Amino acid sequence: MSLKRIFFVLALVVVIGFVASQARADQTDSVTMTFASGASFNGTVTFSSVDNTLTGVNGVLLGYLDGAVGPGAGSDPITWVYAPGFNLASDPNFSNFLMDTASLTSFFFLNWIEFTYTFTGGVPSFADPSFAPDGMGNSVQYVGVDNLNVSDPMVSGTISTPEPSSLLLLGAGLATLLGAGSKKRRSSAAH
Repeated sequence: MSLKRIFFVLALVVVIGFVASQARADQTDSVTMTFASGASFNGTVTFSSVDNTLTGVNGVLLGYLDGAVGPGAGSDPITWVYAPGFNLASDPNFSNFLMDTASLTSFFFLNWIEFTYTFTGGVPSFADPSFAPDGMGNSVQYVGVDNLNVSDPMVSGTISTPEPSSLLLLGAGLATLLGAGSKKRRSSAAH
């Protein structure tokens, strides 16, 4: 088999593998959020490849304490989505709640993040908070005095989508090895 054919077949395999992996996989992105109180959230969220709804979260809310209500010193694990696979906003925007671990074992919810976003070209970004069902999207919320929800709004944040370069890097490495092997065979044959 000629070297050109090997490179063509290799490139075709890499492209097909890349397209197939992207077509089936849910998308997990890194998220950072900073809130008016000085609290911050760092973690990952997983979006469904079928309808862009939230299906998972894993992160830490710093500036809130696990098992306590409202801002303070400490950290609060954010580990579950209130209604995985559901969109609580109206199309083309999305909204759902990222919940703290203590809310799983409590009779009432403690601290949660209302997460409001949109997708453009397959890339998520934060949406205007007014698109959330209660108009308080992209904020930490908790039940305050008189059982009213209190909102700690986001002042800055990013959703970072990782570049799908693993297969491309693998393909480039294999092509380099094939090229080096071919060059070595040609130089050995010439002597």
